[in-house]
Amino acid sequence: MLLVRGNLDRMVWIDFGIATTFTNFGPEQLAYCQHEIALIEGLGELLREDQAEGLPPNTKLY
Repeated sequence: MLLVRGNLDRMVWIDFGIATTFTNFGPEQLAYCQHEIALIEGLGELLREDQAEGLPPNTKLY
């Protein structure tokens, strides 16, 4: 995932095979970003669990 914030009027979010550009950042876009962030945080938790089990990197598909 790559999140680029620069100009306050624009944000680019690249997530796996999808790229989304917001030219207007209102409540709908904020909700979308919060959802995506929650998904990535969940992925991070799964990866931490794998490490705790001693699994080598890249052994599961999520």
